[in-house]
Amino acid sequence: MALAAQAGLEPTDREYLMTHTHSHLDVSVDGKKVVVPSGIGIDIEAAAGVQSTPSLDGTSTEYYVTICGAPCLSPLHTHDASGVIHTESRNPHENPYTLGQFFTEWGIRLDDSCVGDFCKPNASVVLYLDGKKYDGNPAEIQLKSHIEIAIVIGKPPAVVPDHWDFGELP
Repeated sequence: MALAAQAGLEPTDREYLMTHTHSHLDVSVDGKKVVVPSGIGIDIEAAAGVQSTPSLDGTSTEYYVTICGAPCLSPLHTHDASGVIHTESRNPHENPYTLGQFFTEWGIRLDDSCVGDFCKPNASVVLYLDGKKYDGNPAEIQLKSHIEIAIVIGKPPAVVPDHWDFGELP
């Protein structure tokens, strides 16, 4: 939970849904999808209170929190490897967290010059919000409900995502 604290987030011992939003992140490097891991912002080593199950396709693990004996869940997290970023807070009308906070939790550098080790001008880094090019600092992008964020490093994929089907997610 040290990375959550470093991101300015206060971990809790369970999920609170007073504020409950979802955004989606796609990352590609030279046209190939990079998986956003499950369990970002979740203490997956917590023995009690964190449940894991294989994903439906068997390629990853999904994590869910009941009640932990100590803080084990950041209000900003991923349950699975779908790229859906969850904001689940005990504060009603929580101000949106930022993509920079999420990347801090992920342990990957994100600023107006770099995504991880890919830095301008040596690497092409382009961001899109709902399919529209974004020229600001990516760390400042607010994780509002149902936005699609695409980070394209190097050669773009055949299609840059402009939406995500949130389906049953509220």
